[in-house]
Amino acid sequence: MQVLHEVIAFIENDFVDNADEKKIYVGAIQGALQSLGDPHSRFLDKDEFLEMQNETKGTFGGIGVEVSFQDGAFIIIAPLEGTPAWKAGLLPQDRIIEINGKQTKNVSQADSISMMRGEVGSSLTMKIERKGIKEPISVNLIRELIKIQYIRSAYLSESNTGYVKLAQFMGRENTAKEFASHIEKQISAGAKQLVIDLRMNPGGLVDLSV
Repeated sequence: MQVLHEVIAFIENDFVDNADEKKIYVGAIQGALQSLGDPHSRFLDKDEFLEMQNETKGTFGGIGVEVSFQDGAFIIIAPLEGTPAWKAGLLPQDRIIEINGKQTKNVSQADSISMMRGEVGSSLTMKIERKGIKEPISVNLIRELIKIQYIRSAYLSESNTGYVKLAQFMGRENTAKEFASHIEKQISAGAKQLVIDLRMNPGGLVDLSV
């Protein structure tokens, strides 16, 4: 802590521009969490927290992609099924390097999400880097009203198997009730075994997942 305060004092006294003390402390907190090397542990400022609350309601405008800030880059955790990002073929671990011609290197996570949101029907261009491909990939997307279908299921009669796809741990308590309802529906149909599909699920609310 002493070293941190000394560094901040140097910044405030010697940096070429006036420094915003609050921004420095927030950056220190974000750096502490990034040092854990865990993309799911991060600090949310007020704007980012409000954005997350909007997402957990299950309806929002945009392209439908879950992102995280890792190692100085914006990484796609997962595209949401059926959204513009999904249809465009974006994949987990794609690095977003440019949004609408603006590089994301020095853009906050809240600002980058804001850049991806917009009027339904409006266009968005992104450049991404993908492992195994040398040149950045340009992607054109049209924003849609994102209504997430968190759960869907099907009964596979030939094998007496119930299939339940859980897209995200979001939607508050309704998702848990809906999940239980889908399970009961499969058992009533005659399912002797269940497949719970969590592929491409980026996570969500801890209490809900528990």
